[in-house]
Amino acid sequence: MPGRVRKRFIISGIVQGVGFRYYALKTALRFNIVGKVANASDESVIVEAEGMPEQVEEFSVFLRKGPLGSFVENVEEKDIEVTGENGFRIVSHMDM
Repeated sequence: MPGRVRKRFIISGIVQGVGFRYYALKTALRFNIVGKVANASDESVIVEAEGMPEQVEEFSVFLRKGPLGSFVENVEEKDIEVTGENGFRIVSHMDM
């Protein structure tokens, strides 16, 4: 898909049990982002986000803020291969 990018974000801090995955889902839909979000076993949240570069950048700003009740301590960001998938979903597991 020309012009699209895909990034993986690993978000750590107080990010589980505070609605972070649902927040990521709602925010992704707002910015026309496709991808997925999952809780990780180390209590972080993993997000894969694909879209136009500007949209993914705006989405990442919201990931760095997190929902009310969360505390984002650190965000690791990595470029990954564009997949062309459709939709954004909450999944039970994602490999780091």
